[in-house]
Amino acid sequence: MIAVLDDFDPLAEIAELARRQSAEKRAADLITAAKVRLVTGRAVPYDRNDKKARAHALGISAFFSSLVRRTKDVPSWDIPTADTNGKVCRYRPDWIADMVRVESVIGIISHERFHDAFGHHARIRHLQLRRANVAGDLSIDSILRCAGIEVPDQLLFPERPFEFPPGSGRIVGPFPEGLSLEQYYTLLPDDHGRRGCPGQRRSSRIRPRERAPAYDP
Repeated sequence: MIAVLDDFDPLAEIAELARRQSAEKRAADLITAAKVRLVTGRAVPYDRNDKKARAHALGISAFFSSLVRRTKDVPSWDIPTADTNGKVCRYRPDWIADMVRVESVIGIISHERFHDAFGHHARIRHLQLRRANVAGDLSIDSILRCAGIEVPDQLLFPERPFEFPPGSGRIVGPFPEGLSLEQYYTLLPDDHGRRGCPGQRRSSRIRPRERAPAYDP
């Protein structure tokens, strides 16, 4: 007897493969362009006649150039947006490809590299993963904004209230700026979620929602 797969559509499969290949190429091109601008001092717009602003932009470049080179960017269709474990940063190709401006990608790369720089993947052990991740986001996004990096509006900022835990209907915030991951963690309500282990980190994007931890789906 020959089994018939009623739900298999070869044309749909080919179209999906083509869509993914196109998204992966565009995402890779955007990430490359964003990393080049980070390394060459063009991530922060400035007046070329303003020596102080130029020095600031070059300082941002010097800081991020080592971080950009240290972490490898890898496409993954198993996550909704992006995450990092300190060594490899995974990103969802169609999420990156849908970004119209390279400045938005610069903001995302900077966001993930800041998690690496602050060692958030190592500091969330024994903490509730989603709660610790949101706390980590709150601790870095306002810093990026103050540095002049164009931060996508869907990221989390301490002064802007949001729902947490997701789906609970509970609005938290605003919070003071300039706190650490651990300090924001204590200000967030209990999430009753599973706790982390060394090497894990999750990331919130678009709205506070559960994300897959790096390499632990």
